[in-house]
Amino acid sequence: SVCFVDKNAKLSQKTITTKIMMKHLTDNEIEEYLASKEWVGVAGYKIEGLLQGYVKRIVGSYSSVIGLPLYETKNILNGAGIK
Repeated sequence: SVCFVDKNAKLSQKTITTKIMMKHLTDNEIEEYLASKEWVGVAGYKIEGLLQGYVKRIVGSYSSVIGLPLYETKNILNGAGIK
């Protein structure tokens, strides 16, 4: 989700849903991922690392999976007069 409050206290927000389809992981792949420690300190997926090799398909916003839905954020900021 993205939320922005402008100087007049007007709230703009957008919730984005993104689906990630993963391949079936073998026990070895799971162990490899856990041993990599890429998941440490990550709120969701660190999809730009080792995990990207396990993703079959993404439906929605790739940038929201990484952390910030850029397209939607840009639209909210533009709507508030920020270019």
